[in-house]
Amino acid sequence: MACRNTPLSWQVATELRTVREHGIPGTNQRNAGQFGLAGAQPKTALLQDNGRYGRPSGRTPTNTILKPPSREFRGFAENEHFCLELASSLSPGAVHSRVQWFDDEIAIVVDRFDRQKRGGLYYRIHVYESGARTLGSCSVRYAARVLRRRR
Repeated sequence: MACRNTPLSWQVATELRTVREHGIPGTNQRNAGQFGLAGAQPKTALLQDNGRYGRPSGRTPTNTILKPPSREFRGFAENEHFCLELASSLSPGAVHSRVQWFDDEIAIVVDRFDRQKRGGLYYRIHVYESGARTLGSCSVRYAARVLRRRR
């Protein structure tokens, strides 16, 4: 696991608290890194391996997304986890999630579907899908042309 540091539970809790209160993960020189997750809900991302969480360094990607609940929605983490479990029972392609406590902070922890571990290292899997292809309104030939242009 290529991490600069391995946060202890209280350090993950501090990060979650900052995300919950300010909407963005706390960053400073010691934990600076790339961060870019779309969506309306505040979240942070870490690398999780063998039960330990850490901030990846270099080209090592994160592989989990941690979302603390907002103040407005009680039971947010449990509800989102339930919905993902329901989706998983209907479709084997749904992401895996769990509700986890880090000291006094709760979060839903979601395993990223666009990551893969090979030979002890984590890799990004780039997923290209156009809206037209998803809706089935374009040909395979057109989709192949779009993918070639993106490379």
